[in-house]
Parts: sequence; structure tokens; C-alpha cells
Amino acid sequence: MRLFLIAIAFSAALLSGQDARQAKAEDVMRIAAVVNDDVISFYDLETRIRLVIFSSKLPNDIETRRRIAPQILRSLIDERIKLQEAKRMGITVDEKDIEAALADIEKRNRLPKGGLDEQLRSNGIDPDTLHQQAEATLAWVSVIRRSAARKINVSDDEVEDAFRRHEENKNKPLALLSEIFLPVDGATSENEIRQVAMRIMQQVAQGASFTALASQFSQSATAAVGGDLGWVEPGRMSREIDEAVANANPGQLVGPVRTPAGYHIIAFRDRRIPNQDGGEGGERLTLSQFVLPLGESATEEQAAAITRQAREASQSAKSCAELEAAGKSLGSALSGSLGTINPEKLPPQIRAVVERLPENTAGEPFRSAAGITVLMVCERSTPQAPSDAAVRQRLKNQIAEQRAEMISRRMLRDLHRNAFLDLRI
Repeated sequence: MRLFLIAIAFSAALLSGQDARQAKAEDVMRIAAVVNDDVISFYDLETRIRLVIFSSKLPNDIETRRRIAPQILRSLIDERIKLQEAKRMGITVDEKDIEAALADIEKRNRLPKGGLDEQLRSNGIDPDTLHQQAEATLAWVSVIRRSAARKINVSDDEVEDAFRRHEENKNKPLALLSEIFLPVDGATSENEIRQVAMRIMQQVAQGASFTALASQFSQSATAAVGGDLGWVEPGRMSREIDEAVANANPGQLVGPVRTPAGYHIIAFRDRRIPNQDGGEGGERLTLSQFVLPLGESATEEQAAAITRQAREASQSAKSCAELEAAGKSLGSALSGSLGTINPEKLPPQIRAVVERLPENTAGEPFRSAAGITVLMVCERSTPQAPSDAAVRQRLKNQIAEQRAEMISRRMLRDLHRNAFLDLRI
């Protein structure tokens, strides 16, 4: 199946923006692909393309759609195959779990309850496409858990070997990494997968969101968290990735890196030396925010007026609870707790505001994507170094997760090979 080289022949009416209701009616009826007994319509494909373009900040033009459509169709086929296998195994996803997953997306994007659906609809995206994606992800997690339960057995010797390597490396620099992983599994050729990886790197270089592209296209378990690998010590990743990032600088995109499993695109976000105890250490900040919305078309005078309003409302706040109350009294739906965060993972603009901010003191208002924002540090804390037993348990979990991911890739590859696929485009 040469899926990645398919030329997507969208109708001229779809791309030129004719009446949306007529286009939807036509594209619901038109078949893009058949996956066993399931149909993927042109409407399914177009809606997912809209979602990816919106979330990734890609240019909304014909050339972008042509380039990303094969990747997206592959993702939709994967989702159908995963849901079919879950159904065969008698696995269903509780609607409450799907709602919780979508609520988590809202929280990570600092949206109020219901704000995600509203934002999608305002950009011409049917929220059901994100619902279907979440359902497929949760169903596949249950499939792998059930299938891999008896196949994953991490021995004490393996844990001790991993612990020994951890001790040897604990004072070496840690790398803060994110990944997009594309497996080479026989369903498509080596060259085709590499071309896709190169296109994704080009999209990121042109300003697309790495996190959003990882969520949509990465075939690693980290896709659920936008590709975030966290702080990685030497030896945890494959030799090929270790060598590729050894001399990388923060902010650099590395890859595509070929490993035995496939191609990896690595975002090198930061590097630091851990504490002598081998833990990540460092300060943690519990933060709260106060946000007054500011439209994109707002003038400098309007921005200045709202900034003064935010400053006046927040200056008297002597606690995070008071700051949140001040925001809500002005009708701010985005005011509230941001949780406890490692400041090194904060965007530079926010880190600069809170690094030296005293506890329970409102920071100076600044303009962000959400509007005029005021931050407050509720508490500063330093976590205790984990015990040896906790480190061993973490390493054991990592080994088990790596094996579960290998099983996931093999299962999906085999299901692909046995599936009836009829591509109509």
C-alpha cells in the first residue's frame, strides 16, 4: 500500500469554499477509503485536515492540504483499525473517559469548560472529529493492556541493570526532549516514511506546532502528551538518538533519526546538569493566573486600558485565591490555578515573570495569546530526591512501557497487513 504517495484529488468546490452545507452533504456521501467494513468519507478527511491545520498553525492553502492529506488519511485508517480490534475484543470506551480526555485538552490549552468545542466550531471544525480521535486512542490503550498483560514481565536483573546505568549517568547532563515517531513497518516503503518525516520537519521549521503535529502523527505513546519525553538521561533512548542529540542546542530540531524501529524527529528543548543526588531537583512553582481577554484587532490604546484595569484589580490581591476572585469579578473565564510546575518547562516569557516574583505578590501585567495576563506564585517548593526504591520502580515502569509500545506497533502492523483497504482517492 503506497499510501504516502497518494495524490489527494480534492474537488475544486471543496477547496474554493462553496456553500458549506452543500459541500458537507456531498462529502459525507463520497468515500475516501474503505477499511474492512468501515467507510472513511471525504467529509471525515476534510474535517480532520481542518483540525490539523488549526491546531498546528499550518498555512490554510491548497499546497498544505495536498501535502498533509496522505498523512491524515493514514491516521484515520489507523483509528478505524484500532476501534475495530477493540470491538472484536469486546472493549468499549466509557463516554465519561472521553469527556475527561477532552477536558484535559481544554485544561492544557487554558480554555474554560466548553471552550474547546466553541473554538473548534468557530474555526469550521466539527468537534466530533476530536471525539473520535480520543475514543480510538483510549480504546487502543485498553487493547494493548489486555493483550500485553501476560507478555510483559520485567525481571529483577533487568531492573538492576537499568539502575546501574542510571547511577553511572546520574551526574551527566539531562536533555529535555520531545519526539515524533514514524515506524518503518513494511506497510509503506523506507523512502516514503523518510519523505513524510522530512515534510513534518519542514512544517515545524515554517512555524507549525511541534506539539500538535506530534499529537496527530506520531506513532509513539508520547503522542498523547504532544510528544513530550521529559528530562532524559543518557542511555535511556537508543544509541542513534543519544548520538544525534549529543551536540544539539536548545530549540534545535534534530532528525530524522533512523533507528531499528523507524524514523524519529527530536525537538531538543533544553539541557541541564542534575543535582548530585541524581534527581531532577530544582524549584517547583505553584502558580495562579488572572486573564482579561483582548481581541486580536485591539488597538494599542485598548490594550493599555485593559492593562491598567488588570494592574488595578490585581495589586490589592495578597493570595492566589484573592487574585482568582479579582479575575472572576471582572468576568474572566481563564482566571484560576495553573497547578505546580517546573519553571524550566515554562515558556521564556512566563519564566521571566515568575522567576524572582515573591510569593503571593501579583506580577506585572503582560500581553499573552489569551489576553492581558497577571501571574502570581502561590508557593515555591523543592521536591525531595527520590529513594532508590522509587527510582527502581520508575525504571521498571519505563521498561514495561517500552515493551508495551513494541507490542502496540507489532499489533497495528499485523492488523494493517490483514485488513481490507480500498482507497478511493
